[in-house]
Amino acid sequence: MKFTINGLILLCIVYSSLVSAANNVKLHVAYADVDSFPFQIGNSTQVVDPPGLSIEIIRQAAKDIGLDVEFSRYPNKRVLKALYTGEVDGACTFSFKKKRLQSGLYPMKNGKLDKENRVGTISYYFYKLKGTALKYDGKTLTGNNENIGANTGYSIVSDLKGMGIGVEEVKTTSQNFSKLILKRISGVAHQDIDADPLIAAKGYTNIEKLLPAIKSKPYFLMLGHEFVAEHPLIAEKLWNRIGEIRDRKTKDILHKYKYDM
Repeated sequence: MKFTINGLILLCIVYSSLVSAANNVKLHVAYADVDSFPFQIGNSTQVVDPPGLSIEIIRQAAKDIGLDVEFSRYPNKRVLKALYTGEVDGACTFSFKKKRLQSGLYPMKNGKLDKENRVGTISYYFYKLKGTALKYDGKTLTGNNENIGANTGYSIVSDLKGMGIGVEEVKTTSQNFSKLILKRISGVAHQDIDADPLIAAKGYTNIEKLLPAIKSKPYFLMLGHEFVAEHPLIAEKLWNRIGEIRDRKTKDILHKYKYDM
């Protein structure tokens, strides 16, 4: 019992020291200036209120460990560049791509990506107008697959091109589905957590979601190489705390996010 109590005391001391150390560190996190409902809200360079699930989860995790966090919004392609140059300390939210390791780091465990410490999971699906020829069997998209809409800077763009699919990129989700309604594109590849509420809010009853998902990917807060090198324990604690609170925090705040037409 004595060892258990002493161990607990030591753990408390270590945790208190870490929180104290985090109080003297400021984390600057960048994310894109386009709406990705409900993970980040608003097509603006401003951080709006409410800001989105991802922002709230990261902010709460940082607060819990005593870390001061500031958010800025940049054009999507500039976010990783700012992380690479050290202009910012963190970037959210990104799926794992090996080439992105040049810009920053993901939470890792035993040399492998630690999916438990993700900010969230996003699934991509194809959407089409009902009655059109587009079909997806989980591997191949058939029909008119020469002009599929996707959001600029989203990871799905490179995935589609790798499948031999023609892609038309626009900035926002609303633009993509407006083009689909007008039959300017044959389909849209997008995140269902964003697309489904928009379709419902705008009353697009003639749009069909194709199953199965194109892909489902966990998304993460990336931290800069310099930040992790200077504050390795704080970085690890922040990633761990995100994993600890993610599901509970999402459940607690999801009611605040209703798609704005």
